[in-house]
Amino acid sequence: MQPLSLPDPWPTDPAEAEAVQERLREQIVAGVPGPQRLRTVAGLDVAYDTGSDRVVAAVSVLDAATLTVLDEAVVAGRSTFPYVPGLLAFRELPPLVQAWNALTVAEPTLDQG
Repeated sequence: MQPLSLPDPWPTDPAEAEAVQERLREQIVAGVPGPQRLRTVAGLDVAYDTGSDRVVAAVSVLDAATLTVLDEAVVAGRSTFPYVPGLLAFRELPPLVQAWNALTVAEPTLDQG
């Protein structure tokens, strides 16, 4: 599995993050159908320690047909971006990318058959 990486430099304040969102907005392609058959799927989430900057990110990869857990990874760290409505990705993506990169199975895949 190829590791994921964040763009460098990663936004450090809301103004920088909003500028990134504006640039990304132009790349949206609507109406493209998704895959018909998946072999694996992944779920990701981040939990916060109330009153501190500590976060825990987790990812689980499941077999799409049986929902059997194939792999999971959990990483703890510190949030480096403030909570700003509409900019949650800039707060959550760094620890989620770390968790994703800790997986040992291949990323979610399409059924080729």
